[in-house]
Amino acid sequence: MKQLKKLSFITLIITVCFFGLLRSQQLDIYREIARSQQQIMTVYKYLVTEYIHELDIPELTSTIINSMLENFDPYTEYYGEKDLEDLNIKTTGEFSGVGLQIYMYEDQLTVVGPIEGSPAFPCGYFYWR
Repeated sequence: MKQLKKLSFITLIITVCFFGLLRSQQLDIYREIARSQQQIMTVYKYLVTEYIHELDIPELTSTIINSMLENFDPYTEYYGEKDLEDLNIKTTGEFSGVGLQIYMYEDQLTVVGPIEGSPAFPCGYFYWR
């Protein structure tokens, strides 16, 4: 019984140390992010307030963000407010069709069955190739 208590205590101490170390690493990441943000904001502030020519702040912000993202993969993009609004208009609304589930089987388009609530659904479940 004494060994079980001792083992439980040791396990508790190891667990607390592990989670303490994990939490410490998370805090280090947030500190690094805060330092980076501070550097970016310092440069941004000086550009906006001290630059010899007047700057278009929204354009400057968009340029900075796009410059940061251009070193990533080609799929990482930033959408400004107007671009996001245009994207939402293009991707919302109703999409219609007969409502069939299809897939490729042996290089042929195969109808598996109707989608519930679609115009094809009242016809029942069928298999056609």
